[in-house]
Amino acid sequence: MKKTTLKTLLLLLVMLTGVSNAWSAGYNRTLTEDLEVSGYKLKAFYDFQNNSPEVLPTSGDLRYRPYEKGGYWGLHNYGSGGRSGTATISVAEGDILIVQNYSGTTSTTINRGSINETLTSSTGYQVFNITSTADDITFTAPRGNGIVAALVMEKDASVATADFTINYVYNGETIQTSTGNAPVGDEITADSPIYVENVKYFIEDGETISMTLVAEAASNVLNVNLRVANTYSYTLNATNGADVDFGELASGSDYEGNVVTIPFSQFILDGTTLYGIANNSSDWYRETFTLTEDNFTKTLEYNKSVTENVVFFTEAENIEGLTTAGSYPNRASNGIIAYTQSGGTDYIYKPVTTLEPGKYQIYVRGLNGNSANRAVKFKANGTEVFAFDIANGTNQTGNSEEFSLGDTSELTFTCDGSSASGLDWLYIVKTGDVDVTPYTVKYVSTEGNELKESTTHTGFSGEAIILAEAEKETIWVDDVKYIYASDDAEGKIAVEGTVVTITFRVAENKPYTIVAVDTEGTTVATVAESTVTEGETTSATFSKYVQGTDGTWYELAAPYKMDVVEGENKVVCTAATADFDYFYEAEGLKTTRSAATSSSSTSLSNSYGFGMYAGEALYTKEAVPAGVYTIYASGLSRRSGSTNIKLNLRDAAGNEIETGKTLTWANADKETVEMTAEGVEVPEGFSLSLHEATGYNSVTYLDYITLKKTADFSGKVEYYGDANGDGSVDISDVVAVVNYILNGGATGTFASENADVNADGTVDISDVVGVVNMILNGEVKPRAVVAE
Repeated sequence: MKKTTLKTLLLLLVMLTGVSNAWSAGYNRTLTEDLEVSGYKLKAFYDFQNNSPEVLPTSGDLRYRPYEKGGYWGLHNYGSGGRSGTATISVAEGDILIVQNYSGTTSTTINRGSINETLTSSTGYQVFNITSTADDITFTAPRGNGIVAALVMEKDASVATADFTINYVYNGETIQTSTGNAPVGDEITADSPIYVENVKYFIEDGETISMTLVAEAASNVLNVNLRVANTYSYTLNATNGADVDFGELASGSDYEGNVVTIPFSQFILDGTTLYGIANNSSDWYRETFTLTEDNFTKTLEYNKSVTENVVFFTEAENIEGLTTAGSYPNRASNGIIAYTQSGGTDYIYKPVTTLEPGKYQIYVRGLNGNSANRAVKFKANGTEVFAFDIANGTNQTGNSEEFSLGDTSELTFTCDGSSASGLDWLYIVKTGDVDVTPYTVKYVSTEGNELKESTTHTGFSGEAIILAEAEKETIWVDDVKYIYASDDAEGKIAVEGTVVTITFRVAENKPYTIVAVDTEGTTVATVAESTVTEGETTSATFSKYVQGTDGTWYELAAPYKMDVVEGENKVVCTAATADFDYFYEAEGLKTTRSAATSSSSTSLSNSYGFGMYAGEALYTKEAVPAGVYTIYASGLSRRSGSTNIKLNLRDAAGNEIETGKTLTWANADKETVEMTAEGVEVPEGFSLSLHEATGYNSVTYLDYITLKKTADFSGKVEYYGDANGDGSVDISDVVAVVNYILNGGATGTFASENADVNADGTVDISDVVGVVNMILNGEVKPRAVVAE
């Protein structure tokens, strides 16, 4: 669909532009004050080259260079990445803003709320529909781009407008509708392909594709019939222009009329001969064509390279393990560059190929769009053979000096790159042979035991043997780690029968600690300490909370585990938001079960990595001081629904004292669950106990519990069987229970919870028997009171 207003406006802009390429010197244009477009009129013109009217950025990183000072950029991004600047351009809702970019791109963005709605664009221009009023506009331009000028057009209220509708019809069904508003008398045209659900449609031949708007909106309806676009196949082949056919480089299919871009390699290796091709002008190593026919075929001609004896060639993106980047697809061979890591000196080397003994040279090409030089490095068996710096902002080729390898060597590569820089391609030329002879390498322990089978290597005949770093790598035997200790290569030369012995020692266990540090980096507590095999890491788990030397509890960050190395390992913590006096991990509690931890709960991500079965009695490892407590428990459940947890106390001898206090621990399967009990009275010498009360086993895991003392202990202790509440259990309590049963209730002071000796929730004849047995056997049992 085309609106006459925008189409005319763009045409006027083109006429006002003196030179289409903004990189040409003397780039300038003029503008008449009475410029008008149907339905709109000129509101303001901003010339960024001459800062007229004054629109210099009030903030941001875009730099201004005036035309009269020899520049022709206006607002320009001299840096890397996208940079922005705010200019004092006033717009109102309903305006149209046209931004003119230089260098023939449409890459400017406007960053202010809902203002960024692009209506249309053409080479060098962008048109924005203003949907909110603003007194200044923020522009963002990519590296090397900028803004030349801006036009603000406002609606002309004196021009009558009318609504219109365009229906796009396929097989008798409307599949898309477009609506709009334009001045009466304007011609509305619909002649462009459309996409509906990723299917491309063309206007059917012979269809009426335009209408002139009239005042009555009902008459402004344009129905156009569509056809599905044809699908055309394409193939890109390659030859050397003479006797070698390299076959197919790429193939595929797309809709007719679509533009297809295929990146291709700068080189093709055939045997040991490298063939090259020149870049494709502005597209560099990309072939771009429009599909106008089916079975489209194009053949690229590669010429013989200046060198032969090439033993290896690869595009960098084909090296396994490298990170690819397409920041410069129009400059990189095959459209992509690659690198190993961004920044730092701890370079990560990736395998490239294996080279046999001989003399070699490495050739590379790299791209760099960053603000610093980038290092490309190669090693053969751990020894550096080539280092190459890619200068800032360049496409650069280079090659190594000739180097010799006396043994079969793994070539590895690293590039300190980023998404804007890295390696493009590399090839390796064998420049000659070397005279080599075999020798043997043995690998033994300090006790003289052979750790692995001896290997045969080759070295330069009659020359000193230099061991590759790869020969000194760690050896594992039956889970025992051996590390390099020494070798006897010094003074030995490569002749047949020479044996070099490398000695390895058993790696030591080195101590490590995990310390908690606050946000300022100050150590507040030691979280854990143990040992780790020398040069290795081990996974260590720790609690959610740790108590500092000042008594403050600190909370550590999830997931409560880390890979540690020898020495000090730090984990950042913050002061705990929870308020408690005591903290107990489940695995630190006593239990009536000998193996109460469960490795299966590790996957449930509790704070220490595992918990304990709540189906067994769990209690604190030391007597809790007497007092009234709020008790909080956190854990994990492995089933849906709820689990009833009974909160009990134990006396100093470890005997359970039934309280009848039961809480519901409800959750979804395998999620964190929690419960809180307030006002629990804990007498001196008693300890806390939790166990599952509903008979389900192995479904709930306690993670940790906290206790907060809220008051002193009241001193109140009652006893099972003391039905009249006088502090002792005797025959008067038997009478009290019998009277309670006969009378159907109490006639005086009666402690029903004490009378319910068997804790079944009912006072009956079985409790009378229980009280009698207590008196006869002298087994009076105290009952701690849990405040409800």
